Amino acid sequence: MSASVKVGDEVPQGTFVHVPFTPELADASACGIPSKLSTDEWKGKKVLIFAVPGAFTPSCHANHAPPYLAKVDELKSKGIDVIAVLSANDPFVLSGWSRILGFNGR
Repeated sequence: MSASVKVGDEVPQGTFVHVPFTPELADASACGIPSKLSTDEWKGKKVLIFAVPGAFTPSCHANHAPPYLAKVDELKSKGIDVIAVLSANDPFVLSGWSRILGFNGR
């Protein structure tokens, strides 16, 4: 049985590997340095989590992530502190995908 999270639930403790956005990544001349992110860093914050089957897949690339990007400012104005995207891809692929989509650490 998999864990489920509902609106208002506390995010379960977990650790993810990600490549945080830095200005050096903006021109695609660097790959970034993976680091661990603990959900403990989200304590006391409002977190919006969405998952996609895979970065760069036709539907996820065109339909799943872009609506969230289009609403980043609106979501943040409503109190969302963190927008997290989960996928089975490695952190380098997700970093590249987020830069191509224009998230750039937003």
